[in-house]
Amino acid sequence: GQSSPNDVGNAVATINGVIFFTQSGTFTRLMQFFGSGSAQVTLKVGKNVLRVDGTVNSCSASDTLILYYMPIDDQCYTRVTDLEKLPTPTGAHKNGFIINQKCIAKQSCLERNSLNSSIWLDKVVAAFVDPFLKEIGDWPKILQACSASTYIFANSITYMYYIPPQAIAGMIVNDYIARRLCESIMANYHINRDLQNSLNMNGCGTEHDWNKIGDYIKDCVNGQTLAVEGWVASSIVIYLRNTVRQNCITYRTSHGLPIEY
Repeated sequence: GQSSPNDVGNAVATINGVIFFTQSGTFTRLMQFFGSGSAQVTLKVGKNVLRVDGTVNSCSASDTLILYYMPIDDQCYTRVTDLEKLPTPTGAHKNGFIINQKCIAKQSCLERNSLNSSIWLDKVVAAFVDPFLKEIGDWPKILQACSASTYIFANSITYMYYIPPQAIAGMIVNDYIARRLCESIMANYHINRDLQNSLNMNGCGTEHDWNKIGDYIKDCVNGQTLAVEGWVASSIVIYLRNTVRQNCITYRTSHGLPIEY
């Protein structure tokens, strides 16, 4: 229910378990949780939990909200901001990939307090996202090919790990299939080249952190209607959790580097 003026009760508001607002007695107006009477509480970078508990007469209720805080110059979230600036014009073949990248980077940065090492994530996200943002490596060629109204698959495309490249070389496909294949080729190149290089350079992370990020990826891919289909998404997640991390472990071990960070 809802309290009314002149009801008697009490309310307590906390952020991450720290009390910043209390009120008890007769309620005469709407409570200003963030008004001048509130105590100062330092927000954590990333996820913060706001909880309100109240009692009116013989009734009790509570509610919880999630607050996310990121400093303006945060290294991880800067990449999210850069991704948010990328255009996604209607019908563009690359849209599904870009939307997924925004979601994955944002979710990973916001939830990094739940990881064993947020510093590792900051470094990995920067080195992972920058090649795409700056169009380094094969990105210009891939983006140019995917910008066409019909996609002609050249023999040089070798990034399809679930479809043999020779099966689609020189093939001209319609717009729907072109979008799906472009999204999957972009994702596979991003994983196979950019993510692999980022992990080799910055560490493979703990298995706990790796699995958490894998969950974010699944949530993002499954949460948007224009995402790559489930069979592609499943392949990506399996590839992320297994091949890429195993390659990273092999690389860093052979170079005498610590595996996780």
